Amino acid sequence: MSGPSTSRRARVAALSRRLRAQGQSWGRVAAQIRREERVNARVAMRLARGYTQTEVARRWNELWPSKSGGAGISDKNVSYWETWPDSGHQPSLDTYRRLAQIYECNVADLIEIGRASCRERV
Repeated sequence: MSGPSTSRRARVAALSRRLRAQGQSWGRVAAQIRREERVNARVAMRLARGYTQTEVARRWNELWPSKSGGAGISDKNVSYWETWPDSGHQPSLDTYRRLAQIYECNVADLIEIGRASCRERV
């Protein structure tokens, strides 16, 4: 049962479990979360997986350690990618590929189509 006192994290976790139990892909789970929670595709996918921004950064740094031996990325990098285009920084294609690997989804599942789709630009 979800009500006003139910946290977003709890709501999303329950929805994600239910849809995955029905055999839905991570992309479809994230699409439903995107609609219900009114978040962008990158946030929806992270929420679908139940990850925090810190967990995404940790996984990234495990898979792709900094070549300079530095700290690697932080949760702030993840936040910048998630808030683009309203603010933040546009993720590169390589960033999308890496995020898709972390989330076990397709790059297309992470890309916003809503505001300026190809059809709207024609």
